[in-house]
Amino acid sequence: MRMQLSNTPENRAAESSIGSAIAGFSPFHIPVLLLVSIGTAVVALLNSGTAILGWRPSDMASIALNYYRHGFHFFYPQVNWGGSGPGYVEMEFPIIPYLTALLYRFFGVHEWLGLIIPIASGIGLVLCIYLFSRFVFDPAVGFVAGLFAAVSPTLMALSSGLWPDPAMIFCGALGLYALAVWVKNGTLFHFFLGAFGITSAILLKLTALYFGFPVLYLCIVKYPSLWWRRLDVWLLGLLILIPPFLWYWHAFTLYREYHNTFGILSAGYLKFGSLEILSSPGFYTLNIVKAALYHITPVAFAALLYGLTVRHPNRVSYVFHVWLGALVIYILVSARGVMIGHYQYLLPVVAPAAVFAGVGTMEVLRRLESHTGLAQTPEKLKPLAFACVGVFLANAIFASVLFDSRGLHDISSYWRGEKRTGLAVGRITQQGSLIIVADGQMDDFSPDRSMTPPDVFYFSDRRGWYVALSWLRPELIEKLKDQGGRYFVITGNALAEFTASYRHIEGYLSGRYTRILESTEGYVYDLSLVRSAEAMH
Repeated sequence: MRMQLSNTPENRAAESSIGSAIAGFSPFHIPVLLLVSIGTAVVALLNSGTAILGWRPSDMASIALNYYRHGFHFFYPQVNWGGSGPGYVEMEFPIIPYLTALLYRFFGVHEWLGLIIPIASGIGLVLCIYLFSRFVFDPAVGFVAGLFAAVSPTLMALSSGLWPDPAMIFCGALGLYALAVWVKNGTLFHFFLGAFGITSAILLKLTALYFGFPVLYLCIVKYPSLWWRRLDVWLLGLLILIPPFLWYWHAFTLYREYHNTFGILSAGYLKFGSLEILSSPGFYTLNIVKAALYHITPVAFAALLYGLTVRHPNRVSYVFHVWLGALVIYILVSARGVMIGHYQYLLPVVAPAAVFAGVGTMEVLRRLESHTGLAQTPEKLKPLAFACVGVFLANAIFASVLFDSRGLHDISSYWRGEKRTGLAVGRITQQGSLIIVADGQMDDFSPDRSMTPPDVFYFSDRRGWYVALSWLRPELIEKLKDQGGRYFVITGNALAEFTASYRHIEGYLSGRYTRILESTEGYVYDLSLVRSAEAMH
């Protein structure tokens, strides 16, 4: 899989002195990339201080625990916010929580086991970017592209938590790489590996359908005329699309019967773009800035812009242009999700962007070498090499610190607040009891168009219902109590809004039930402890 498209003009970066030096260092490329990837993952984990933090990690960890506790029924993933029912949920292919549950079975329930698959996926993506760009271009481009990917702050952060996105991008990148080799060499192994990688990506996240554009492009490159009549092209399409179709149809049947969803095909918070968002200049400015600072890093972003202008006579190399173009379409389609600050929605740009950054960097160095005569004065190459390393390190540190202090700080603080509430609820409530959790995260959405914050349910290890503050009515509280709700929880993050704007609900609860927790961690009412008539008056 490491055969290169050699003897082509796009290999000119490797013909420069710097490119040749990097290529000569190729036996150490993978060890260095492994060290950098592992090091950045450790730094990200130390910064977060926990393996499970945030909506999706909490959901994934809950599902893993439920697999572990309830019999490993793969086709029936369970969440904790399904009320008094079993909690079977419409979701993406649950292979990550299932494998995590298997790790629990062999090694015990430890949150850090949930990091094995995401961290391995992040490291695998870095190596895949290296091998893919090395195959299409040269070892120097591949090495620089791998380095830029390895220090992406968002890739570091999401690979250091139980997120499905790094695994999805890794599978998609691996699939495209294998299919690019298939285009060149025509081996069945790469054909089936490519199909497996792309279908796995779509199974892990339905939004990975955008990989269809670069897959189609590679098919056209292999068969420039009458590609649509080729049996292997149709077989590739079937191999890619049938498994996701079967899974998501099954997932939809789970929603129809149990009414729990991640918003894949059914009700839930829709993340599609709207005319209002797409016509706003702020949408484009915000996301370009976020991509440049947090996902790609500033130096890599500048190199990316230059790399886009480099011409390549080999048509396979333009798969990266198609890949990036497909991502632009995907971002516009999912503009609402991108706009509200979900960093995972922009994460897929890291892979093709790192490749273009590698191309741009090596082209700049080649031109610099050519115009300054560095090739004739090798003794001057060493200071240039040290300068490049210094710029790279400064760029990586700057982007990482900025992301931790500005990009991730507010949302991470909110998640930590939800975790504190959940842990407090777990301490003071009876194990196995059902809870009703209320906060303001879904205040602007109706129940059928909202999503469920799972943090408190996971960290308290309790099942139950979620309600937004704006939905609260005494009759709703009583209805959920009649269905088995034992405790009513106001999260610590929602206390200010609750006490300021929902005094009538607070008065109703305080007048009728006993409050067993009143702190910055939240309010908890025991709905089984009804106050006496004298106390109520």
